[in-house]
Amino acid sequence: MKKHSTKKTTSRYKKYRSQPEKPKRLWQWIIAIFIVGLFLIFFTGKRSLLKLYTLHQEKSNLLQQKEKLIEKKNRLSSEVKRLQNDSDYIEKIAREKFNMRKKNEEIYIIEKK
Repeated sequence: MKKHSTKKTTSRYKKYRSQPEKPKRLWQWIIAIFIVGLFLIFFTGKRSLLKLYTLHQEKSNLLQQKEKLIEKKNRLSSEVKRLQNDSDYIEKIAREKFNMRKKNEEIYIIEKK
């Protein structure tokens, strides 16, 4: 029978001991691929989180613009009705915007210094 030397056995043991176990390395790769996949799903493409966030911001801005335009429309429609029915209001607008006057009326222009 041959006797094994302890030096060779211990060096082999150290060699195998220093290498990581293969199943553990396999799980690390699976987890890494899973994380990369999640990253690609959430941060790229048409339905990414970043795209959804920008679309949400754009939607809220458009809703605010819509509200402002509705208010402006209501103001203008009430002014149109007033211009159609109120002759005193028409006269006031004509005097203020177009510098018109009544017969026998004098206009004084005051300039700011």
